[in-house]
Amino acid sequence: MKTEDAVKAGVTMLCITYNREESRELLDAYWTALGELPARAVAAAVKRALKECEFMPAPAVLRKFARESCDPRYALAPEQPTVETFNYPTQEQQQEIRALVRQLAEAKS
Repeated sequence: MKTEDAVKAGVTMLCITYNREESRELLDAYWTALGELPARAVAAAVKRALKECEFMPAPAVLRKFARESCDPRYALAPEQPTVETFNYPTQEQQQEIRALVRQLAEAKS
């Protein structure tokens, strides 16, 4: 499996699991963070995230999981500390945010 396929499959699986809407922009963000990693490391990171994360993990979290899954031949240079998880708004909060954005847009018109 190529890394591109692993990232696409992983993001799709995460979006379905965490009830997130998949978009080109979302896929691009994950590709930017994970595209240089071996496909098997990306797959291992997604598998770990599904087991350990309560919310959809940020790309940096998957990158950290991928680094930890690599054997020494593929180890990456240490990076800056990252936030472990990002708590995305609930469905209800997302609806409230969308309503507020619509109200602001209507107020401007």
